[in-house]
Amino acid sequence: MRIIQSVFFLPVFFVFSLFSQITCYAGADSPWTMFLPAITSGHNTCGNNELIADRYLVNNCDVVKDTVTGLEWQRCSVGQTWNAETKHCDGSVIGYNWFGAQGLTKAGGFRLPTITELRSLVYCSSGIPITIGMTLDGVGCSEPSGPTFTRPTIVTAAFPDVPLTSTVRSHYWTSSTSADDPNRGRGVSFYRGNASSGPKDTPGLSARLVRTGN
Repeated sequence: MRIIQSVFFLPVFFVFSLFSQITCYAGADSPWTMFLPAITSGHNTCGNNELIADRYLVNNCDVVKDTVTGLEWQRCSVGQTWNAETKHCDGSVIGYNWFGAQGLTKAGGFRLPTITELRSLVYCSSGIPITIGMTLDGVGCSEPSGPTFTRPTIVTAAFPDVPLTSTVRSHYWTSSTSADDPNRGRGVSFYRGNASSGPKDTPGLSARLVRTGN
């Protein structure tokens, strides 16, 4: 309401100038929003409805929807915040052990993904064994003797600033437990693109949150 009040008390000639740059986005429930400056293509850096890599649909600035799986992902890792101007993630990724990561949530129904869900984000630029949407367990992007691939092994236009400062931080926890050992948690390495397991008390791994799409 502060914006509206300041507009009404501006000199008349300035009010007309301001209104000439306004596009009406008023709705039936919020008619006063017609007075807010338009978010035009020159200023809207959210990129809503942008389709990245023919798969990820930007639907709310810091959220993308995987049009194949239907899952909606936070674009930034836990600890980072989305910067709409630069289209990058600001801040530092927070590291967790498996136990600490289990309680991570965010408003809107976001939670820690399962191993199957997180593994689907793996992207192998070499196309070996698959380009995007890993379904194989324990297999990463092309072995060292094979074709090279870019790191991190994720579509960075959709998910920027995945840490590569250490192999530990480039691993992301999931909510899954190893079927062979209940003391080991499942995770995905976006350094090599493989799913693996490790002791649940291992510190320093990253996390990315997901929710079931509508």
